[in-house]
Amino acid sequence: IANAGGRFLNKFDGGEIVDVYANTTDATTRIFRGKVDNVSYGVSMAEGFYIELYGRDYPEMGDKTITGTEAGATTDISLAGILNASFSGVTLTFWNGSAWAEATYNSVDDTVSWSLATPTFPTTHINLTYQHKKAWNVITEICKKVGLDCYMWYDGSKWTLRTFVQ
Repeated sequence: IANAGGRFLNKFDGGEIVDVYANTTDATTRIFRGKVDNVSYGVSMAEGFYIELYGRDYPEMGDKTITGTEAGATTDISLAGILNASFSGVTLTFWNGSAWAEATYNSVDDTVSWSLATPTFPTTHINLTYQHKKAWNVITEICKKVGLDCYMWYDGSKWTLRTFVQ
């Protein structure tokens, strides 16, 4: 990033969410969303002052560790609860055979409601304790136990955990 006049000096120290927009007319199309890990400032004779941001796509399920217990909760409540507690803004979806149904988690009474019918979503109760375990590993373990597969999807505005019967 060009840093003329030092306008970005001390603006980043890690943890900030960064959106990058670009297109051929007015830069209104988001092409990347990430979280800053490290920052490097520099100067070059050809380009002047610059800043380099190092980071990753958001969310960070691959390296964030979580601790918890799933004690007899259904699969959808377990998955939606983990997302709600550790990855705000990430929603749970399920391919019901013809469309993606979206889950809405209610943390007050620990329930999930679906936007569409989900007759093939497993109703298995999950009993699992995890301590300082990678979130992605916990999620995939739950899915595997009940015959689901999953992946993360970014539609340009929000992240979803997409689940489907294996």
